[in-house]
Amino acid sequence: MTDIQIISCLVLVLSFTTYKTTRRGLLQYQTESRLLAERAAVLSREHHSLSTRDREEETSSLLAGEEPRASSAPACGENFLAVSSLAEMMETPQVLLDPLPEGCEADDLGAKGEALLPSSSAESAVILKERREILEAKHHPSWISLVYLIFDVAVNTLCLLAAGGPVAVVCGEAWQQALILFLISFHVFATALYARWLLKSKRRREQLGIQDEDVEHGGLGWVSPRTVVLYPFLSLLAGVAAGSLGIGGGLIKGPLLLEIGLNSLSAVTTANFMIFFTSSANALQYATLGRLNFVDSLNFFLVAAAAGAVGLMCVTRALKRTRRQSYLTLLLAFTTLLSMVCMLFSFGYHHFRSVATGKEKPLTIQDACQERHRLLFVHS
Repeated sequence: MTDIQIISCLVLVLSFTTYKTTRRGLLQYQTESRLLAERAAVLSREHHSLSTRDREEETSSLLAGEEPRASSAPACGENFLAVSSLAEMMETPQVLLDPLPEGCEADDLGAKGEALLPSSSAESAVILKERREILEAKHHPSWISLVYLIFDVAVNTLCLLAAGGPVAVVCGEAWQQALILFLISFHVFATALYARWLLKSKRRREQLGIQDEDVEHGGLGWVSPRTVVLYPFLSLLAGVAAGSLGIGGGLIKGPLLLEIGLNSLSAVTTANFMIFFTSSANALQYATLGRLNFVDSLNFFLVAAAAGAVGLMCVTRALKRTRRQSYLTLLLAFTTLLSMVCMLFSFGYHHFRSVATGKEKPLTIQDACQERHRLLFVHS
């Protein structure tokens, strides 16, 4: 593609992700405002009711010549808007909200998705044990998923190193092109196997009577024959767009995860975790080919790590103070928009300064192939 075609696709992709993220953030803000107002009204009614009851009891005690009774603890009635329910509806972690009043234990609220164990003795102990293990596994990492991810990254890195990079598809030898095609087939096959495992796990949960949960709570409620095909396909498009247009994958993966159903914190964290593996593979590939400056890379890593830690602290404090995750979603939309504007400015500056004046010609596929062969020859 020419420079104009690349920048046009870039504007199209980032404009769409900015629109979807902004729309999601505004919807989150409206929902949070409504739920916070409802919670404030409920707590106000509870406080007013308890104050009136305490005054009546104190007056009765004084008339009867008894000692005034201590204030009664707030009751957890049906009209009390539970903190965990609010966190669930507004997609805000419970830690960002006020704690429950004394006497209102979280266990009384019930954990979503945990079906009660049947009292019937007909169900075997093996099924009861399996059901309990599945419910407890939600609170621990999925080692199967982690091993699968590490193995997938290892195969991806080795194949790319052997082929000399993904550009071997268009300018590599036959065996290098075959290696890239094998890598693509491997990813498709591994994704299909993992999708099959997810579907089987969900069916087993349904057989055991375990209620489905959404993706936000670590459940498999989002899993269906349609989604296990659609979501990997959308991730494929996001990766192709990020790699071909030269933009960070997080700018596309973050909004995509928001659309899937994750809240803002989970979407940003998951996107960064996913991009970490692909970025590490690319860094290893460039280092092997001698294209990586280790001093500059180390300085960039230290600065980025420190900035990320400071940013995480600031975002966490802001979320605890405002109790709104919509601000983080809108911040992600603003970051995407700002990135698009900066790329447009950089493109316009270099294009009209260099290409339009004839000082530099646009980069073509042949130029990329020549540069690849030169680097492979120098560092072989």
